[in-house]
Amino acid sequence: MPTCRPNRAAKQGRAKRGFTLIEMLIALLVLSVAGLVVSSAVGNVAFQVWSLERRAAAHWVAENQLVRFQLRRRNNPGSVASGRESETVILAGRRWRVRQNVAATSHPSLYRVEIEVHELVEGRQEGPFGHLVGFVGRR
Repeated sequence: MPTCRPNRAAKQGRAKRGFTLIEMLIALLVLSVAGLVVSSAVGNVAFQVWSLERRAAAHWVAENQLVRFQLRRRNNPGSVASGRESETVILAGRRWRVRQNVAATSHPSLYRVEIEVHELVEGRQEGPFGHLVGFVGRR
């Protein structure tokens, strides 16, 4: 009974043959797609971190503004005028536009202080990135 074994020369020829051009192109395509997916994911994470840092800094600006208002009330117990104020502050190496609205409430001992924070980028205002509402005693 004859056996169907390839001879030694045929085995050596196949072993030296290596990858075909199509196999190499498919491998490069797979690596390219994987690289694009990873690159896109890293870009999204970087944007999310930047956005979170921006919102956190804006919230700190708003909290600082509310504390400054409370301290002014404590140091100057006279009446506070209701209405809007706006000023520019610098925090975390950025310029912020802070808008503050003070309004009387139905309770005789409280003011409602609403603070909105925008970032100033190259002279234009972006946002708001922070918004805070607090209540401050009148006395």
